[in-house]
Amino acid sequence: AKGLEVMLKQGVGPLTLSQAYVVSRTVYHNPRVLGGREFAVSWDRTHQYTATASWRKGGFESNLMWSAASGTPNSVAVSDSAEPDRLPSFYRLDLGLSWEHRVGLRTLSLGFSVYNLLDRKNVWYRTLVPTDVVTNGGQVRVETAIPVDVYDLGIHPSFELGIRF
Repeated sequence: AKGLEVMLKQGVGPLTLSQAYVVSRTVYHNPRVLGGREFAVSWDRTHQYTATASWRKGGFESNLMWSAASGTPNSVAVSDSAEPDRLPSFYRLDLGLSWEHRVGLRTLSLGFSVYNLLDRKNVWYRTLVPTDVVTNGGQVRVETAIPVDVYDLGIHPSFELGIRF
């Protein structure tokens, strides 16, 4: 694995803005796989960008995060030359709101967040799914398999209530 990350973070009063960009390459090399050629690992994303805006004041905090990344390697492309080498790019917007209040030695907290706020259909990976399975005298053989996209979570809300003591 090799890469470079650049980050810029600036605070102005209760507001903090940050941006980060990563360019990287993560590969495997095995003489018994693909004739010894290098191949990208399943989680490799060549380009990743994240922009965050956070606001904090009086026990309240809000966060907005935009993530964008190039697609991961398409494992189906190894066996099907018609498949693209990489899956589509990934984009996501997350939002979080929280509140904390100290009462004596305890801290009460309340939080709400929404992951993938725009309900973007991000392909997480692609896999082959058997569609025509033949059985012959106890032998099972897959004759046809089609590529199927597996998606990251859709809109995913989360709620948190806590007491720290």
